[in-house]
Amino acid sequence: MYHYFYLAARNPAFSAQQFVDRWRRHAVIAAAAPEFFEPVQCYVQNDVLHDGLPGFPEVVTGFDGLGEFFFENQEAKQPPPDHLSADNREIFGSTGLQRFGGSREVLTGQGEGPYRVVRILVRPDNVSEQAMAEALRTSGTGLPGLGVAISTSTQPELDYDGVLTVWVADLMAAEKLLVSEAWKQATQRLATVADPTRSLTVIAREVVLKGSGPQ
Repeated sequence: MYHYFYLAARNPAFSAQQFVDRWRRHAVIAAAAPEFFEPVQCYVQNDVLHDGLPGFPEVVTGFDGLGEFFFENQEAKQPPPDHLSADNREIFGSTGLQRFGGSREVLTGQGEGPYRVVRILVRPDNVSEQAMAEALRTSGTGLPGLGVAISTSTQPELDYDGVLTVWVADLMAAEKLLVSEAWKQATQRLATVADPTRSLTVIAREVVLKGSGPQ
């Protein structure tokens, strides 16, 4: 299954709640474009904590949405129609989308949850795709949470190269994860295969609007 997402900040003309309401309406508009939306097997709007998590400076600030899609394969993904692209630009403004395309593997537990902690990685030129995939798989073992998944890139021309996702029940569970020895070891291991200046951690509330991802 092909896994695609974009990460973006909201248009500054919107408040946080206005953005969420407007983004949900965008999903309705997308669903009315069958040539684009019918091949989508799962669509998730992840409401990113714009201000991060107090007391945890490693959680990035300034982002608002992580839009996530799953398709049977990469070829099934269709370009959005012009009116949908224009609507997206209105929601997210001029900051642009940072993108990932690849495959997801659920390592343990369930592949969904109320909240998620996501470590998003950029691979330096001197690190192989295989090395990053192996580091992700090793790092995802033994992490506390409802479920753990890794995603590896099949499109190096996009912005990100690897993703570690841990689903948790609430923000208190996210805090416990971030201070756990298992998470510290995982991030230290991933630091050997990722560019620390371009990799980031986000926390988001997950809202599944169509289907379900790989379990």
